[in-house]
Formats: sequence, C-alpha cells, structure tokens
Amino acid sequence: DRLHRIYGSNPFPEAPALGAWIAAHSTPDERVFVYGSEPELLFYADRESASRYVYVYPLTMPLPAAAARQDEALGEFDAAPPRFVVAAFVQTSLLEGPGTPPALKRGLRERIERDYQIAAVLPFADDRSARILEGKPARAMWNEQPLWDGATPWAAFVVWERVRE
Repeated sequence: DRLHRIYGSNPFPEAPALGAWIAAHSTPDERVFVYGSEPELLFYADRESASRYVYVYPLTMPLPAAAARQDEALGEFDAAPPRFVVAAFVQTSLLEGPGTPPALKRGLRERIERDYQIAAVLPFADDRSARILEGKPARAMWNEQPLWDGATPWAAFVVWERVRE
C-alpha cells in the first residue's frame, strides 16, 4: 500500500498518534528521550527532547566521536531523567552497525530496567493504523518479545515511563 511504499519500515505514519498519546500523558515541562531518529514525535507531542541529540545517528554511526557523544547523551539523561523514553527499534531509525559503540544501548537499557516500566507499545499493523496498547497488554507484548538484541521489530514504538525518582 501507499504508506509502505513511501515510508517502508520507518514508523513515521504512526508518529502522530503516539505524539498525541505522549501529550495527553505528560505535562509541557516533561521531556522525552527518543532512542531512534524520530524527532517528529517531539513535534507531535509538543515536548522537548531530553538530549540535544534529537537524532541518534551521530551516536550510533561508526564515527570517531560517537563514543564521546553517547557519554554526553547519557549524562544529559542522568542530569534530568525524562518522563518517557521512546524507542524505535527499526534499523533505519537507529543505524546501528558493527562499529557502533555499545555504551548508549547498554546504558539506556540499564536505566530503563532500573527506573522505568513499559507504558505503551504501538505494534506495526498491516494497514499502518496506530493502535496503542497500554499497561498490562503492552508489558505482556514486550515481555514475550523484547527488541534489545536485534529481533525483527514488531512494534513501531515502545514507550517506557519513569516510575522511580
């Protein structure tokens, strides 16, 4: 269909619905960390990024300064932990490869497992509709098939919410 042809696996068609969800579940002063290169989420949610890196490409591409940038992004995260962390585990959003430094993915995962819980998932649908699952159904989907280790993405977005201060 047209959306697949235009956007492929990029979760752009799903972004307006998730942006609206984030806006409805947060206040304007709460920030969002996007693990991926989907700054449109911040636009649709009318929220600020928790990092100056609204795209992760400078962090994940095998560039000379990528490791230092990853440390910087994690420092920003720690200095002002965001209300939400959103991940788009699609290769074109992350551009991770063999030369990608591991600190960002490892550090983000540690922080999420310690201080956050799954709040919502937006599974890919054949028609690219944006059906957002929240709470227990979202956690069940994630627990059945986490995407940290390169599994084929079944979700356009995964959202964690901070539960530990």
